[in-house]
Amino acid sequence: MLKSSMSRVFITFAVGEQYEKLSELLRESIDRFSEYELVIYKPEDFDIKWEPENWQPSYIYIYKVLSCLKALETYDEIVWLDNDCLVTKNIDKIWKRKIDNYPLLPNERFNNFHIWPSEKPNYQNVNFLGNAKRIIGVIDTNFNNCYLQACCMVFNKNCLDFFKEVLQHYQNFNSDVYPYGDESIINCIIWRDKLSNNLGNVFLCSHYFSPYLIEGFIKSKDSEEYKRLFDISLRCDGVDEDGFILSHGFSLARHNRIGLINNNFENLLFLHGSKRLDIHNKYLSLMK
Repeated sequence: MLKSSMSRVFITFAVGEQYEKLSELLRESIDRFSEYELVIYKPEDFDIKWEPENWQPSYIYIYKVLSCLKALETYDEIVWLDNDCLVTKNIDKIWKRKIDNYPLLPNERFNNFHIWPSEKPNYQNVNFLGNAKRIIGVIDTNFNNCYLQACCMVFNKNCLDFFKEVLQHYQNFNSDVYPYGDESIINCIIWRDKLSNNLGNVFLCSHYFSPYLIEGFIKSKDSEEYKRLFDISLRCDGVDEDGFILSHGFSLARHNRIGLINNNFENLLFLHGSKRLDIHNKYLSLMK
C-alpha cells in the first residue's frame, strides 16, 4: 500500500534468487527512508517469454524498458532503481527534480576509477558507440560531453514517447551496437536531441569501492569528514587484508577513489553496484 496519496512509486525488476533478495533489501531501504513504495516487476508481468539462454548479451535490459512503460499505465511520477541499489535518507529529494519529456539519469561513475589523474572520455568522438549513434541519428557531435547511467531514472507520463522509442531499438537488437542495452540507446537519444538536464552526481558505486570506504561515508557526521574521506591527497598508510590501500584509517578503492564528489554530502541519494547480499545487509544496517 502506498504511504502517500500522491501517484509516485519506485520500481525495479528482479528474477532469480539472488536478485530477488537484493530487491527485497532495496525495498527495505525504501520503506525506511522514503514516503513511497517499491513495485518489483517479474518476467511473468510481461508478454515476452523469459529465455535468456537464447538472447544476446544486454538484451535482458528490455525488461527495464517494459517495466517503465508498464508503470506509466498506473503512476504519474516514477523512479526506476536497479535492484542492486540501496537508498539513503536523502532519497526523497529526487522527487523535487523538474522533468520535461525525457527521463533524468545520474552522471556515470566509471571514469572516476581510472589511474589518477585521468582524462574524461570523449563521448563526442564519432567512434564511441559509433554504430549506435549512426542508427539513432546522432549527427552533430556538439552535445553535452557526458555519459549517464541507467541504474536510476526519474520520469513521468510526459516521457512515454521517449521510452517507446527506446523499445523500438530492441526490434533489431544487436549487443555489439548497444553493449549496455537500454543505457546505450538512452544516451544516444539524449545526445541526438541535446538534452542537457540530468541528476548529476547522486550515488556511490558500492561495487568499485572498498566496503571500508562506503562504511566511512555512511558513518560520516558532516560534510568536512566526508570530504576528508574522499580526499585523494591523503597519505597512504599501508594495505588492508583485501589489498585495498589504507589511508587515515579508511580503505581506498583499488580503482582510485571517487573522482571526488565534492560538496555533495547531502545529495547522495543511493548506493549502487554490489551484488553481494552480505555487503548490502551491512550497509543497510549501518544506514538504519
